[in-house]
Amino acid sequence: MSLFKARDWWSTTSSSDEEYDQGCLCVSNIDNDQGGVYKIVTGSFVGVLRIYSPKPDWQDGGGGSAGFKPEDLLLEQQLNHPIIQLAAGKFVSVNDLTHLAVLQPRRLSVYRVGVIEGAVEHGNQYQLKLVYEHVLQRSSCCMEQGPFGGVTGKDFLCVLSMDGTLSIFEQETFAFTRFIPGFLLPGPVRYVARTDSFLIASSSWQLESYKYQTLAVAIDTAKQESQMISSGKRVLATWSFNMGEAALDVHVVTFPSAPPSILVLGERNIFCLSDVGKLRFMQKIDYNPSSMFPYASLSDGKVNYMVCSHTKSLMIYEDTKLMWAAQLPRVPVCICTATLHNQSGLIVTLDDSGHVQCSYLGTDPSFFIAPAIEARDINYNEKNAEMKELQRFIRASTNNEAYLTNASEDDLEMTVTVPSNLDAITLAQDVKIRDDTIPSVSVTVSLSCRQPIANVLLSIDCAPPLSATQTAVSFASVVEVTTVIGFYLNETFIPSSVTANAVATYNTASGAPRVVVREIKLPLLLVMKAVPPMKTATHKITIDTNKPPVNLNELFPDLLGMNAHGAGQAIGLQFFGTNPEKAVVTILASKTSQRYRLQCDSLDCLWLPTKELIEKLVKYYSQGQKNRSKNKLHWEFALTGILHCSRRTFPAENNERETQARIE
Repeated sequence: MSLFKARDWWSTTSSSDEEYDQGCLCVSNIDNDQGGVYKIVTGSFVGVLRIYSPKPDWQDGGGGSAGFKPEDLLLEQQLNHPIIQLAAGKFVSVNDLTHLAVLQPRRLSVYRVGVIEGAVEHGNQYQLKLVYEHVLQRSSCCMEQGPFGGVTGKDFLCVLSMDGTLSIFEQETFAFTRFIPGFLLPGPVRYVARTDSFLIASSSWQLESYKYQTLAVAIDTAKQESQMISSGKRVLATWSFNMGEAALDVHVVTFPSAPPSILVLGERNIFCLSDVGKLRFMQKIDYNPSSMFPYASLSDGKVNYMVCSHTKSLMIYEDTKLMWAAQLPRVPVCICTATLHNQSGLIVTLDDSGHVQCSYLGTDPSFFIAPAIEARDINYNEKNAEMKELQRFIRASTNNEAYLTNASEDDLEMTVTVPSNLDAITLAQDVKIRDDTIPSVSVTVSLSCRQPIANVLLSIDCAPPLSATQTAVSFASVVEVTTVIGFYLNETFIPSSVTANAVATYNTASGAPRVVVREIKLPLLLVMKAVPPMKTATHKITIDTNKPPVNLNELFPDLLGMNAHGAGQAIGLQFFGTNPEKAVVTILASKTSQRYRLQCDSLDCLWLPTKELIEKLVKYYSQGQKNRSKNKLHWEFALTGILHCSRRTFPAENNERETQARIE
């Protein structure tokens, strides 16, 4: 904790139900004032845009600033969508005026802040006029501005989407969209004008650099530029730097007094790189950072920057040297420096609830005084006597029979019996599977104890899509009771397990809580039915053993059905339900080799039969053996199947985008 506080120059707070994050703060001469007066622009996640022009009045006696006044708020306007990021620059081709770029989830809008002068001091009116906007086909994450391609007198915009695409907009014109290779989660994006390249912090904890020209030419010659591209030439990074941690923020240092550098704020370190990816220095930090901002200084060859922490502290660094520390009233998510009304060196901060503060560094000490630690000598003889007394009390408590639990009287025994056959009349009710007759199995749960136990609660826990006829049974007194619980398949999706848990909770005579848990292994026939096996399939899993092959009729005697008259080398199974994704699972046993194969057109359906086959093989081979470590199982499958399942959501996402485009 610092001794000094950041002195308040001006501050205000927005509505309490608004939220802000990185990118929601912009300081610029956004209205193109001839006097060059900078304004503070904020945008919230509820879509409220505000423009402030702080003009504080000092209180008498040097007591500080009087704070916010109503005339400091120049403009407040509600936009239709959340505001993700703000930027100020020359975004219009017909003039060189400063315009405001607003990034929203599916729109990139450029506004002009106009001023209508009035006849009196408070008569000026500020208007927000839309110049142009781009409708984004992908959900946006952040944006960056700069003279892409080495242009002069113009600022272009780049938008990074949630699925890893960079969309370049050359002012009013859409340029191109490119996919970033190996993309998983979005991160900060910055533009380096000196090398004409983009910096992207990837989810693999690396900082990657991509040339603008490399991105511009990476397209198939037969295709036209569009935001809806799904393929293209693979782009390669010019260089990459392995940080070993996630990047919270990235800044490019272009001050004349400092060498060209790249500052990266990590979770535990601050990295300073050259613009070609070489490490200049690294600063380890022992606090949780929230934001960072570099600033210009008079020291040549040094990089100066500010870092805010979640402990409400502001640290000023020169390279790796801590120059100053001060306390802040809140935790900033955005920080920058500004010159407002000829007052230079102001620090503008914005927290996640919309509190904007302009402060400066001073020497007003904090009034917090740490309490003095009471120092006294330790009386070792007194401590030894206290230790012996405690040990004597512990021994007496341990030997006292009143504190011991009599297992023969207080323990509750639970027995679970699962029949080998399904119910003749199904107990399934209110099932969502219409085309099949859903079977059920009745499991007997018995509770017994030597002494009566009151208020015993029996709970049944089974994961969907399995359901139980009773999920909780209460017994007023238990000596020996039995209840029957029915299990059946209720939903149409594929189950991940056929196990359930029976949990009995009660209190002993001494008041101690007890829990008894028993696992219920349900038959596979409860969720799958026997069907003819298939000869070919898309996905295959091979299990290799060091034991002779076993006849499948011995492993699955309850799942023969239509396979009962076969040779025991192939079994076909299918999950109940009419979903076309639930294809036939075929289990094959080799006659000559020690291998088993499971195949199916749906990779999702292979998990449960594979798990059951492995468990049955381990149980079969372990019968009569003392050393089970000699039994070996090895299985392999193609990774492309898993990647195929993970990408099945892309067509649905494209359909959703096309539908939204037609609606708009």
